[in-house]
Amino acid sequence: MTPGRTPRRLSIRPTAFGTIAAGVAAAVVVARSGINDPALSALVWVAFATLIVVGAVIPALTIAATSVTVTDAPSDVVVGRSTRLGLAVRGPRLIDAVRVQMVGLGPDDGPWNVVVGREGTIEVVWPTRGVHRALDVVVSTDGPLGVVTASRRFVVRLAQAIAVGPVPIHHPSPSPSVAESGADERPTDMTGGSDQVRSVRPYRYGDPAHLVHWPSSARVGSLVVRELEPPVRPSVVIVVDLGSEQAPLDPAAAERIVGEAAGRALDVLRVGGEVVLCTNDEGVPATAIVSDPRRVNRRLAGAGPGTPGEPPAGRYRP
Repeated sequence: MTPGRTPRRLSIRPTAFGTIAAGVAAAVVVARSGINDPALSALVWVAFATLIVVGAVIPALTIAATSVTVTDAPSDVVVGRSTRLGLAVRGPRLIDAVRVQMVGLGPDDGPWNVVVGREGTIEVVWPTRGVHRALDVVVSTDGPLGVVTASRRFVVRLAQAIAVGPVPIHHPSPSPSVAESGADERPTDMTGGSDQVRSVRPYRYGDPAHLVHWPSSARVGSLVVRELEPPVRPSVVIVVDLGSEQAPLDPAAAERIVGEAAGRALDVLRVGGEVVLCTNDEGVPATAIVSDPRRVNRRLAGAGPGTPGEPPAGRYRP
């Protein structure tokens, strides 16, 4: 993927070693008047200039000309789980590697060492639910002498959003409605049709014996079998209400509700059922079909406070 990039201001700050080294160098330069040997005085000046140029200018030039690209990223992840993220740092090869740190992802967001000019892979843990369309990245280095640390912050825009969904909360025997959860699950049709008789017809070779309708067979004098209604797939509408925009639910309660909605939806899909999710997506009421676990994850990743979408009227069929 090739994202757009919004670079931010270059930052340069001295390290502890750099502060001490600069102080010592300044003291030596001030004391140079006591050095009678011109060659030794020139050597002091050269050493001081080298310290400044090599130790301070090279890191600044490297980071100023650096660009960051996300080369590989998952489209769907789950809160708290580690995933691989591919990064490429490109710039002048004045130093071998830079440090890369993610901002706002959690306690384990770096820094990682990434070789300049080559792709690197990092392990990222996503601590909160949401939809990421850009990543906040800081690139820094204090090489080659550790005199100053030069850093630059990027907003790396992603070609494809990363949906961080909730951890599903499964129940052994999920009920059609869980009142205390806030996820209003409304069954549109939870009946099966395998035992409902539609009509009878003459027996055909290969019909199962248990379908023979003996009273009708005795009455007409030949075997007849029951024709059953085709099975009806279970359908459920899940309304995820996380409070209003002015009064959102407590974050812990909201995450529990979203987790229970995910678990219920996946349970229904697992048995071949149909699921409709009604959520509020970035301030917009949304009602949509979810036909696989990936769509469940993406819809619930973006669920937020606000009026959820209206459930469909009557029995739902795709």
